[in-house]
Amino acid sequence: MSVVLMVGKMEIPMASFGVFAILTLTIWVAVYDHVLMWPLSRLTGHACGLNLQQQMGTDLALFAMAMAVATHTECIHRAIAIAQELHNRGHLDKPVNMSTMKLVPQHCLTGLAEGLNLIRQIEFYYSKFPNTMSSIGVSLLALGLGFGAVLGNTIVDAMAPQARG
Repeated sequence: MSVVLMVGKMEIPMASFGVFAILTLTIWVAVYDHVLMWPLSRLTGHACGLNLQQQMGTDLALFAMAMAVATHTECIHRAIAIAQELHNRGHLDKPVNMSTMKLVPQHCLTGLAEGLNLIRQIEFYYSKFPNTMSSIGVSLLALGLGFGAVLGNTIVDAMAPQARG
């Protein structure tokens, strides 16, 4: 059974929720460049408003906020499942009657934090590392992202049989 978001008569598949992250990142970059950068640069004396380390720290704080929002959403999801008496092992294939729009804020925050942090890390490597090491830094960043994705999928696959059984 697939999970979809119903908008009127249109169905949006759950796998398309990554669009919310991309839209949030696009809107935020425009807002930061055209609205926030000038006041921040006057306040801090830095041309970009905040230096790279401060920006990356802000992005990590956004990640923490996104995880807090995801935790809150999952607590609501669990409470609804218990209220609908779907918490027994025999009901794992039945969907919980909850709006998928509750997942949008965490997708927006994680997409924003991840996109900004990756951009700033690459900028950091090229501006602060010696020329001979900057491409190695970016390559190691990409390697770490790939390894993290594989590890995450492995953990989910390892836990899936336990959840079904």
